[in-house]
Amino acid sequence: MGLPIMSWGDAVLRLDDFDVFVTANELSVPDIIGTLLALGISEDRILNYEPVEKRMGCGFAETFLDIATYGDGLELYCCIQSETGTKTFCDELPKIRVAHNKFDDSSLADFLCFRNQIADNIKTGIFSNKCQNCNAIANKYYFSNRKIRSITLGGDGPCNFSCMDCGHLHNARYQHESPFSEIKSTIPVIERVVGCGLDTRIVLTAGEFSVSDEGNELLELLNNYHVALYSNAYRWSDATARSLGAGKAYLYTSVDAGTRETFYRIKGVDAFDTVCGNLREYSKCGIVVLKYIVFEGINDNYKDINGFFELADAIATRVVIARNIYHGNTFYSESTLQKIVYFIKHFRNNKKMGSLVGFVREHRQIDRILEEHENE
Repeated sequence: MGLPIMSWGDAVLRLDDFDVFVTANELSVPDIIGTLLALGISEDRILNYEPVEKRMGCGFAETFLDIATYGDGLELYCCIQSETGTKTFCDELPKIRVAHNKFDDSSLADFLCFRNQIADNIKTGIFSNKCQNCNAIANKYYFSNRKIRSITLGGDGPCNFSCMDCGHLHNARYQHESPFSEIKSTIPVIERVVGCGLDTRIVLTAGEFSVSDEGNELLELLNNYHVALYSNAYRWSDATARSLGAGKAYLYTSVDAGTRETFYRIKGVDAFDTVCGNLREYSKCGIVVLKYIVFEGINDNYKDINGFFELADAIATRVVIARNIYHGNTFYSESTLQKIVYFIKHFRNNKKMGSLVGFVREHRQIDRILEEHENE
């Protein structure tokens, strides 16, 4: 939008008078708006203001809609419980399975009724057993107008990789001629029942869309929306380049290595040079976000991390570091945490550091090591 992006503290110090556009993810915007109001910023000075209220709630139950393909049809859910670092579906939150070719306006409307009931219960202090100990539930600011603001289209789908951390059965199930037909059919239903606007984000994670012409057709259907395109970037896609160039999409690629050998070990395909080359070209078209999943004993070494730095420094708009979800209850070692801090410091220094994903268990240790480094 041509506006400078700065922290609240910098704005106060550097500007005498200013209006605010809140840049954050769907879960954080209402709390930031509430904080600004409490600081005395009037509604008319917040350019993307929406009414907010402080109460008990769950941002996922109020904001997110996830639709995933599975063997016999589609699954709709609004929460993924994260227990001991491993993602599992929460059986106590609303979830509906719909057989192939049976997903329609009524299916989605029924699901949204269940979802709204869960959100209403949380609002009044009624929790399921699973929700009781969930850190996503908090007393903070939420949008007064509840609506779907983030939609994930994911699940199984065709893929040309065989990543060691992937729990999907891509190639076993999806070798037929129209592997994305199920996901494509959801879009007009979502548009009719939910409605999508400028504040709606769509996350596409259904296998690797670039392996199929139908996957590229799916991208064309999403051109009107802000879309996060999860791709391994192995096969060049003109449709992806066009989406990036239009300014409404960004590419999200998990590289997880800085050397050809480690990339092959993690991804199951000798494609490091090809992926890096495609990512460099995609970065000329638009925004590229790179992810690094830490596999202890595999890519938690300086050779791989520095190799990743070389790529990310050149092309990434933002970088994310994530926990391996299959690491389970085991804590990362002190040596690995030192490498994670090395990673964080590097990208904080060049202002590309994004979020840390899944490091709840190691959060205090990471903060301690960061503080020790700052005091050296």
